Amino acid sequence: RFRYDLLMNLSWYYCLIYVLLGLVVVFL
Repeated sequence: RFRYDLLMNLSWYYCLIYVLLGLVVVFL
């Protein structure tokens, strides 16, 4: 269960990073 939660947190962080990169590309 702990490993599953860690994987979910990592995937959530990756989604957030991709959104931030998308915003940077749009503003550039």
